[in-house]
Formats: sequence, C-alpha cells, structure tokens
Amino acid sequence: MERPSLAELNVLCDNKTLINAHFVRRNNGGYTAHVLGYIAFLPGSHSLISNAIPIDQDTLIDTTAPVIIIEVRAEPFKLVVSRREAKNTLALKAEAEKEAAAIEKRALRTEEFSRVNIGDTVEITALYSKAGSTTFQAGSLRIKISKAELGWGDTNFPPHGQTFPCVIIAKDTELQTLEGSIKRLLPDPWITISDRYQPKQALIVRIKNPVKFGVFAEIEPGIDCLIHRSQIQGADSLTDLNQHFSIDNRLPIIIESIDTANRRISASPIMNLMQWAYLRASQQENTDLLSQIASINKLTDDLKNDFQQTEIDNNIIYNELIIENLALEEILRLDAAEIKKSSINEVSKLSLANKKLSGELQKLQAQVEEYEKNIKQLNQKIKQQEINIVAPIEVVEAENKNAVYITFSNAKRLVSGYDLSKENITGNVLPENSPQYNHFNRLEEQQLLAFQKLCKFPEQYLNSAANRVRIGNGNMLFGSTAPAFHSSPKCEFALSDYINYEVPEKIKKDGREEDFRNWWAQRFEENPKYRDDSILMHSLLTRCQLFFELETPPRRVFASNQGVKLVTHEEISKIESQITVLIKNAVAYASSTQNHEIILRLNGKHSYKGNSTKYSVDNPTLLSDEEVRAILRKYESDYKKILISLLQTYYLSKYNSKLAFDHSLLIALGFKPCNSCFSTNERAIMLHHSSSKSKKIDDDLPF
Repeated sequence: MERPSLAELNVLCDNKTLINAHFVRRNNGGYTAHVLGYIAFLPGSHSLISNAIPIDQDTLIDTTAPVIIIEVRAEPFKLVVSRREAKNTLALKAEAEKEAAAIEKRALRTEEFSRVNIGDTVEITALYSKAGSTTFQAGSLRIKISKAELGWGDTNFPPHGQTFPCVIIAKDTELQTLEGSIKRLLPDPWITISDRYQPKQALIVRIKNPVKFGVFAEIEPGIDCLIHRSQIQGADSLTDLNQHFSIDNRLPIIIESIDTANRRISASPIMNLMQWAYLRASQQENTDLLSQIASINKLTDDLKNDFQQTEIDNNIIYNELIIENLALEEILRLDAAEIKKSSINEVSKLSLANKKLSGELQKLQAQVEEYEKNIKQLNQKIKQQEINIVAPIEVVEAENKNAVYITFSNAKRLVSGYDLSKENITGNVLPENSPQYNHFNRLEEQQLLAFQKLCKFPEQYLNSAANRVRIGNGNMLFGSTAPAFHSSPKCEFALSDYINYEVPEKIKKDGREEDFRNWWAQRFEENPKYRDDSILMHSLLTRCQLFFELETPPRRVFASNQGVKLVTHEEISKIESQITVLIKNAVAYASSTQNHEIILRLNGKHSYKGNSTKYSVDNPTLLSDEEVRAILRKYESDYKKILISLLQTYYLSKYNSKLAFDHSLLIALGFKPCNSCFSTNERAIMLHHSSSKSKKIDDDLPF
C-alpha cells in the first residue's frame, strides 16, 4: 500500500477521518504506532490507558485501534494521533445514526397514522398500563384504550404481550394519537338479558360498591343491579352500609324488576343484616383458609419443580458422561494401536537403558537402607511429640476438678461478643512456616489473636473478659437463653447439631420481637414435638409467615457439630498444610489479572465492602463498582472466611482441642450448667459458689 502524501495527511487531519493504528511499544509520555506506513506518536493523555499500569501488563501494546490525526509537521517530520478524539468521533457518529433512525421511525409512524380511520378494526398488542388506561401497539402506532373500553364489567388490564382485535373510536390528527375499544367488538349482554334473568329469580351476586343510598352489585360482567337501602331488612337511615358490605362479598338476592330500556335492575337481599353478618364471617374464614391452602400448594409446586429440574440436570450430566466415556474409549483404542506399532523399537531401547540402570540401582539400594534407618529415628521423635501434645490436655483434666466443656460455636461467641476496638493484642496469627498474608484488617487480626489466647491461656483470657463479653444473640429465635457448659465432652447436647431461626428484619423494624417470640412460645407449648419433627416445623414456619405477613418464612440456620477429639502431630501438620495451600491460592487469585491486583491491593483488608452498596470501594480501574464488589465477594467467601475458620481450628487443635475451661469463670460470663450433665443440686451449688467468687475477678488483667 502506497503511503499518503503530506498534503493528504493534512486533509485526513482536517476532516477528522478515522484510521487504524497498530501500537508497537510504550515510551516516555506515550506510545509509538504504525499509521498508514508512517511512524506516529500517541500521547499518553490521548491513549485512554492509565499510566499507572506496568508495561508488561499494558493491553494496548501489539493491538490495532481506530485513531484520528491531530497534528502533522513537515520539518522535522512529526505525526501525532489520538484515541480520545477517535472515541469522541465514534460517539458523535453513533448519535447521528440514532437520530437518523428516529427520524425514519417518525416518518413511518406518520405514514401509518394517515392510513388509519375511525371505525377501522386493527390487531393490537398490550404494552403497559398507566393512569386508568392501557397502551397497545399496532405496527409503529400507539393506541390507548381506557379501562371502561377493555370489556363488559370490571375488566383487568391485560398482561404485556397479549394481542386483541380493537376498533378505532377516536383520532387526533394534530397530536397523532388514537383511541380504541375492545368492548365494542364484544356481544352486548343486555340484548339477550330476558333469556337469562326474570323478576323474582334468586341469584348470588358480587358486591361492587356500597354507597349511601344502597349497594351496587354485579350479576355478570356488564350487568349490575342496585339493592336500595329500603330493601335491606334491619337497615335504617343511620346505618353505615360500608360497615356491613365489602367489595367482592357474595350476597344472595332476588330480582325485583328489570328495565331493559334504561339498563337498570333493582333487587333485594334474601336475608336481613344479622343473618348476612354470620354468612359474611363464614365467607371470610373460607377465604383465609383458601389463601393458606394456595400458599402451601405453591410451596409444594416449587418443591416439585426443583425436584424435576434436578432430575433433568442429572440426566444431562449422565448423557454427557456417556459421551465422554465413548470418546475416551476411542482415544484409548487408537493409542493402543499406536503403542503396539512402536513397542518393538521401544523394547530394544529399553533393554540398553536397563543395563545402564542396573548399576545405578545397586547404588540406590545402599542409599535406601540408610534412609530406612533415618525414618525409624524420625518415627520415634514424632511419637514423642504426639505424647507431648496430648499430655497437657490430660494433665488439665487431672489437676483441675472444675474443668467443664463448651461447644466450638460457643467458644467463638466468647470472642465475637468481646469489644476489641480498643484492645491491642500482639502476636502472630499464622503458623510459623506459613506464607505471608496481608489482607486481615485490624478487627479480624484482633479477633484471631483473641481466639488464640482463649485456646492457649483460657483462664487468663476469661478473667480479662469478665464483664466485657456479651453472651447471647438477639438476632436468633432461640438466642435469648444462656449458653450451657457440660461435665463431659461426650454429652449428647454438646455433640448435637446447632439449629436456630433468624428473627426477620421486618419484625425487628416494626418493633414486634416480643410478639414474635411469644407466638413461637405458645406454639411450642401447644405441641412440644414441633422442634423435633421437620415436617411439623415446616408447616409452623409457613403459619408464621402468613400470621406476621412476611415475604418469606424465617431463615433456618444449621451447623453440624464437629465433636471433640485429641489431635496428633500429623493432624496439626495437615491443618498447617491446608492453611499454606489456601494462602497461595488467595495470592494467585489476587494476582490473576491486573484489575484483581489493583482492586485487592486497595480493598483486600476490607473485602466485606463487596456485600453491600452502602460501603464505597476504591476503584481506579475501568470496571464498574458492581464488578469490583463481585471480585471482593468472591475473595471474602472463597478465601478469607475459610482461612479464618481454618486458623480457629488450628488454634483449637494445637492448644485446647477439648474446649476445657473452669466452670466458675464461664458462669461469671453468663453460661449455665447443662441440665443433662448436672443434677439440680449440683447446678445450684455451682451457681452459688461462682457468685461468691465473682467479686474477686480482676477485670483489668492482661491477655
């Protein structure tokens, strides 16, 4: 391709013509690019790329993009281009194309409008409903239909996308608006009314509107009747009919007269006001019951749909596995044939290699014997270390007769309930040989160190935590009672799973927590089996949702109990290895892309910001804030939370795997003796003894 002349380059510059540039390298202040056979310069301020990005991660290098020439100089020759101006030109071009399309659309609508006349029947599609009317589409035209013209009687607005025939009843040429009617294409129910209804005929009608002089009711869509106040037995001039009749109530009546010419029907109720009150109450109970049945049926249908979808997914996976197995069998068959062809040549080569290896094997045999001796010595050392690890726990049990046990979740509550904002606990949260990890914020680090101190020096921690730890969880249905400690780590309640239910935000917002807990207490008093029977509990949750008008039932919180066991050196080493692998994976994720590295360098310590839009995030990248929050959410859930849980398990396994503590310290913090482990007399003695000692606890002891 022949290079354009200097004059032609000036024409391209004046006309702001879009041309392609290939960027070959980055230099001081910008980029070097190939443009139309020339060497051009792209200033950094016109590149749309941040100068903070390292050169090895620059996505513009070795790519082609549209630019505009902004400067041409002859002596010395200089050609300057801009991506920023190209972007502006493309935006103006897109806007012009959009405006041209709008003009063309308006012209088409004007042409179609001129062809439509009053009385024409057209096919229309529902778009949206607003302010008592529905807007429909017919080609490029918009047609409005009022609610009264949608059909005979009280007709609901049609759903989006539904199609109907309609007749044009009004046309405004100046505003180019059309009005239509679906009702006028439907049969008039008053024409054949004498075939269906006669005076003295008994019917059940739907109440539409109680008014001062009577009650209007619907016999069928398009045909209404009036029940005058004078026809209602038990009602006088002061009776408020709105207190006795509600919209959509079903009322038995007798037709008194039919005036077809004026389209009027008068009627009287079959029963007096007192009889009607009993019938109305019965209708309301049936309506409530049907509503509950509908909710239960919907839940059942949802479960069935989920089950069917699971079966479909399983079938798809099964078919994919069959296809993969067939493909693998074919690959293995081809590989076997290829191996068979080359096996003869390989055998001769291997025979020569075996001769060489035989001498080396003899040398290795001597080394293996030496290694076996070393392994025996190492095994003896490991066994001794296991004894050293397990022994302190057994000594605590032997020496401390006051030792009792708590669950892992209650141990974490001893730390989560402690206000650590003003503490400054020092130490190392990671095992000795773990890689470096710098994404714990101060609160997370203090909580981990506090849990480490709780496991390592429980008595010292609990003395310091007295009167500072808040035990209990008001967010849970069963969170208001005191947690328990046990005489043995094998107590059935210590080993049981944790099951609870969250108090919904709507209940807390409305200030109805006491009503909520009382309602549940009454249900458990009526039937104590609710908590142990999952089917009964599911029905009770549905009743709770309906009673308190919640969007969803209270959320179930479940955590399986890990039990209590003595750990060996190999198991602690395994946890250390898991911590090392998880940190490496977290670092790999943080450096997987340039955006990940920038985002997590600025927000890694506060990755919780990804869980809510109320927190602002530092975002110097081209990603949206929501994309940044998605990266932070994944980092928080897949790496940091798991790492915190692993470290807690590590501290527990290494220092206090049985979670053994002095019972008097736990009582001072709000714990109570387990009703299963201790007799009534034992519990009373422990509580009395601990209350007399609680005054001696020093709140200011260090960790």
